[in-house]
Amino acid sequence: MLNMLWVHGWGASPELWRQDVERELPQHCHVFFSYKGCRTIAEARHRLLEVLNRGQGEASIEDQAAPGQPWVVVGWSLGGLLALDALHQDRCRAERLTESAESFPAARPVALDGAQRTADRESIHAGSPHRLILVDSTLRFADRDRSRGWPPRVLARMREQLAVSPQETLEQFARSMFTAAELQQPVVSALLQLWCSDMNPELLLDGLGYLEATDLTPIWPLSARIQVHWIHGGSDSICPQGAIPAETAAEALLLPDAGHAPFLTSPERFYAGIRSFLE
Repeated sequence: MLNMLWVHGWGASPELWRQDVERELPQHCHVFFSYKGCRTIAEARHRLLEVLNRGQGEASIEDQAAPGQPWVVVGWSLGGLLALDALHQDRCRAERLTESAESFPAARPVALDGAQRTADRESIHAGSPHRLILVDSTLRFADRDRSRGWPPRVLARMREQLAVSPQETLEQFARSMFTAAELQQPVVSALLQLWCSDMNPELLLDGLGYLEATDLTPIWPLSARIQVHWIHGGSDSICPQGAIPAETAAEALLLPDAGHAPFLTSPERFYAGIRSFLE
């Protein structure tokens, strides 16, 4: 049994995948991340780490997670970017704390060997997952090269539109997640008519700024310390498949006809991929 934390993307809701996740992966415990109440991405990043460390300050998480079981994080779009960012910052914090402890001989009379140093670091962030699954995500969302990301000018225009017509902006973005063929699927048509987000206006705006400014390519070696798997829609126009790091592209699960939300439009192949990664 695993604890699985599902972190959705910008302008969306955890309800998009809750029902299918619980039906397709009933043997695991599932926690669905919520951005509700967060005003900034920094607050959301802090909440994500709290959840991984047994839901401090969020009692409902205690009821959903299995004590003592390892975590797997599934991050979709911005959710994947945020998860990578949070885990990197947590790793840096752990290393700073360990180095600080080593600098006080009175507190640590015996020098730490490599094994002890590693054990201490792991104990500091014991909630860190042992696997990360990135769904149509990226290390850098904004890119002038359209084969690798969205142009910054598009994000700037979205910020302007968000201030004037927030719901219309969300609905336009939602439609862009799907290919022309996917838009004809009944499940997609129904979702678009009821599209909603658990992000408040402040977070939506801050999230666009985060997507435009964030570049995690320098920290990608983090993947050497955690198993990272990629699932990507081959027809995704928001995070094109060129967003996948070249050195891992051959190992990614590519769903050729899927857009930005393959868990909705290609659920059989998507969850088969998840199960394969978890074996």
